[in-house]
This record gives sequence, structure tokens and C-alpha cells, in this order.
Amino acid sequence: LVCFVIEAVKENGSGISSLSNEICVDFGMPQLPEYIYMRNATALAKDEVLVEWYIQEDAAANNLVLRRGTTLSNINQHIDMEDIMLEPILDTVDALVNTASRSYYYNIVARDSCGLESSSENVRTILLKAFDNLDLSNQLEWNAFEIAHGTVTSYNIYRNDLGFTVPLTNVPASQLDYTDDIEGVPAAELGFCYKVEAIYDLDLPNGISDANLVSSSWEACVAQNSRIFVPNVFAPNGVNNEFKPVVLYPNDDDYRMVIVNRWGEIMFESNDSETGWNGYKDNQMVPQGVYAYVIQMTSLNGIAIEEKGTVLLLR
Repeated sequence: LVCFVIEAVKENGSGISSLSNEICVDFGMPQLPEYIYMRNATALAKDEVLVEWYIQEDAAANNLVLRRGTTLSNINQHIDMEDIMLEPILDTVDALVNTASRSYYYNIVARDSCGLESSSENVRTILLKAFDNLDLSNQLEWNAFEIAHGTVTSYNIYRNDLGFTVPLTNVPASQLDYTDDIEGVPAAELGFCYKVEAIYDLDLPNGISDANLVSSSWEACVAQNSRIFVPNVFAPNGVNNEFKPVVLYPNDDDYRMVIVNRWGEIMFESNDSETGWNGYKDNQMVPQGVYAYVIQMTSLNGIAIEEKGTVLLLR
């Protein structure tokens, strides 16, 4: 509501003036929202983040801006959302991101036609990283999910062999890493892929409460490289009675083991990683001694592996 009057002032400097009647006009200026609260920011894909927020339904703003940054110090304007119809919960998808390599901060700013602003606090997405520990385990690490007025209760960890539908495990909110023992677990073609999701509750100053909300990272994948572990002694009549390397993630389509004596005569050869040498040739025991071996294999991720050495056969 804006009111106007006209004042007439006499020119001779006498200070005499006269006021007109008052006229008031209601321009119907939209009021900025009294509150904007972030509700979620979750990875939908490698290049998509779904951002949700609560906003006062009966307020108006002719310009909503989604702001994004990789650190708190560089959150900047990103997406203008003009003349949007305000509802209690709004959302948008940010499709200019890389959720496999970065975590993002978001907030919302409402602006009116006079340039006044009302803004939310921040929410931060989860970035998950995965590493091969080189000991039949994978290491997972992630940043904490951060949201104003929210409390993370725990994190669910998913692995691709379970279809990302059944959690591999659940860890406390204070834990931001996990070691996954994958001994005996078959590796998928792309290796082991993981997701982490935060389970959290919101308790907002305007009385809104929301429980068991979920924010997910995008996938982090790690390939367990094929490896060959070779014994250096075996005794056909003893406990270790067969010379057989331990092959981690074998590729029997391209595997070969050859064992020769000191004169280069082939004592044994195999294209099956599960078949070892029992110390016989042509159904005859070979003498005790040192024998040379060559083991060759192309790993599942296309790397050529070759192991050479000697093994002592004891009788």
C-alpha cells in the first residue's frame, strides 16, 4: 500500500503551503517467502542431482535461483526459475554436474521485483570413492551428508552384485568409511560398484518434521585386478602335494602354465587355472629337484600377466 499527497508551497518564501487530499494505492506487491528450507540433494545419475526445498506456499517471488558450488566459498548463481508457482515442496534437477568426482553445495534464493532477497541455508551431496586395497578387500570413503536442521541417523552401503536394492551393510552416522571383504565374491565385468545413502530426519523451525529421508551418492566402481600367487615348494607325498598357483579372478580363456626341467623339457602344461601339477610326467614320478615355470594370463580388464620362477619339488 502506497499513499500520495500533493503539497503546494508559496514562492515568496513565506512558508505558506497547502496539502491536497491523500490517495492510497495498493500495488499488490508480492511478499517474499518467510522461509525456504532445503529438503534434499541426491544423485540421480552421474550427471544429475535432484534438489528439493520447502517454501512458504502463500508467498510469491518473481525469481527463484538455485545456487551451486563445490565449496562453501564458491556457491554461485546457477539456474534461474522465473515466475514459478509456489507450492509447499519444490524441486528441480541440476544436469550440469559430475556426481562421480565431486560433491556439491546447494541453496535457494528468492528475489522480488525490487531486488530484495530471501535465501535458504545449504545442503551438500555425498561423494563416494572406492579403492582396491590389494588384499581381497575394497576401501570405501565418503563425505558426510550435510543439511541445515537435519540429523543423519546412519548410512546404508550398497554393492552392485546385490542389485543396489538390498544394503550390504548399515553403519553409524559418525562412520565415513568402510572396508568390504570381497574374498570369494565373483567380480562383475566392471568390477565392484557401490553406492552410499544417508538416512536422515528433518526438524525445521516452522514446525515441519520429516523422518527417514534418503540422499544417495552416485556409483563408485573399483576393479579388483587379477593376480597370481605362486608357491615355491611342494611335496607330492606331503601336505602341500600339488603345485597349483592361487589365481585371483582367473581368465581361463587365456591362461597357460608350463613347467620344465633344467634341460628345458616340458614336465607339465595346463590351460586350466584349477589344475595343478602333481609331480608326475607320463604317469611316472619325476625326480626331486628344482623346476622352472612360466604362467601367463590376460586379466579380466585386459592386462597381460606373466609369472616366472622356480619351484622346489621334494620327495
